[in-house]
Amino acid sequence: MGWFKTLIADAKRLVQGRDATHPAPAPGPSTPRTPSPPAPPPALPAASPAVQICPIPPQIVQVGFTDKPGQKPLFGGTRKQYVNLSKAAITQHDADIPSANQLGRTPPIYVKVTPPSVHTVRVRLVRTENGHGFAGGSEVLSATESGQAHLQWDAAAEVRSTNAQGELIVEPGLDISALGGHDYQAEASLDGAAWVRGGNTTQVRRRVYIRPVVRYAAGRSAAFAAISAVATELGKYDIDVQQTMAEAGDEFHVIEQSSLAKSLIDIGNESMSSTASIAARQPHVVAVIVGEFMADPAAVSFEIELVKPLGKALPDQVTLPLKRGTRWHVNVPLHDKSNVVKAEVSAGPFDSVDLEYGELAGADRFATEIGVDLRRAKAALAEHGSLTVTLKLKALTGWAVGWAYTSHPVIYLNMRDPNTGAVLAADKATALMIHELGHKLHLAAPGNPGQPDRQPHHYPSFDTQGVKHQGPHCSTGVATGTDLWKPEAHSAASCTMWGALKGVKNFCSECQTSLRKVDLSSGF
Repeated sequence: MGWFKTLIADAKRLVQGRDATHPAPAPGPSTPRTPSPPAPPPALPAASPAVQICPIPPQIVQVGFTDKPGQKPLFGGTRKQYVNLSKAAITQHDADIPSANQLGRTPPIYVKVTPPSVHTVRVRLVRTENGHGFAGGSEVLSATESGQAHLQWDAAAEVRSTNAQGELIVEPGLDISALGGHDYQAEASLDGAAWVRGGNTTQVRRRVYIRPVVRYAAGRSAAFAAISAVATELGKYDIDVQQTMAEAGDEFHVIEQSSLAKSLIDIGNESMSSTASIAARQPHVVAVIVGEFMADPAAVSFEIELVKPLGKALPDQVTLPLKRGTRWHVNVPLHDKSNVVKAEVSAGPFDSVDLEYGELAGADRFATEIGVDLRRAKAALAEHGSLTVTLKLKALTGWAVGWAYTSHPVIYLNMRDPNTGAVLAADKATALMIHELGHKLHLAAPGNPGQPDRQPHHYPSFDTQGVKHQGPHCSTGVATGTDLWKPEAHSAASCTMWGALKGVKNFCSECQTSLRKVDLSSGF
């Protein structure tokens, strides 16, 4: 039996070895074994076309003016940009001047390009002629004016590069011209691409400050109304006029020529260094002194002889006209009453009575006649049949209603009308203020280097036939060949720079041309 068990064990091992490589067929009818075909190799993926990666072309997505380098958002609309205010200290007192280092230039220009990367960008300015109240053709530059630096601007493109984020800030901005009447916009472009214009605008402005100096009583409201009106008038021509706080001081009333020039200059100059805020605005401040200062009064004698009518008494009151020959004079009312040099009623060389100031009616005002109360003198000189009234008064034949000092930032306004002796009416006060400030703005300029060309109707000083215009003025409206001192010239003149108290407030086209081109960077 042992051999049988061994045979059975060998058979089991044989079967187990075969099953490890050739699994037994499924039970069923006996069939011959057929070898299985070899498995096909794995299929390769089908061939695909090459992938084309197209880069996004760079493009400008934002361009325009911004306030400061750290502020990328653009401001909207139109912003004033000042071309003549040269001191950074001004911005400490004027919130509407956003960046002091941009004066005379545009605000910073911001450009953004996508996709973010370093890109080469061209930047330039474009200028639009909008007029802003100036006469047509006033922007045209002569050959001389074309050489003046303050009237130039560069329209050529500047080549710049963005940073890795595709951003560019042009800081400081680009140069702009002081020529008024224009708006500027920024444009940017990439190589080979069209220019992209920004949506916001910079408007060129110039600014001056007025420092009112109060040294009078009568006419104060008219003077301040005149100063305010100047801001409105010059605002039409891209010039901002800002009124600073007024300075009040001792009232001078009327003073004499001997101390007039020095005192006014000193008062004006001192007023502009009296506070830090005013001093910071130098040299763009002009002091405007408004008062009742008179020019060149001289002692002039006037007499009238009174003869007692037969059977009647001498009158108690008499009027003495301030007239010598054909020329009328105007009494100058000095506050210390020193305008009355002599006042007496005489009945001969050795018999007279001095008149008191209170007995003279009109000595305290600008008058062309003086009333005399004779009652006290008559009582003292009763036995005499005739009396002579003699007055020696500080008087003049006319006065300057205002002037602008050439070498000092000071204007003087006389608030007395030389025709009536009364306080100037509001319209005349306004015309006077505009006229005098026009002188400080170099209107009716004689064509000196650096200034606008002399215009055809601008004329220099003259003093003829009792009519005097001192300094350059304008005779627009006056027919060629008309003598400037004739009444018809006065009547025809149509510009505020004519040179007489007419009440005309407007600048003619020639003066507008000068105003548009003047350089105010050095102030007054």
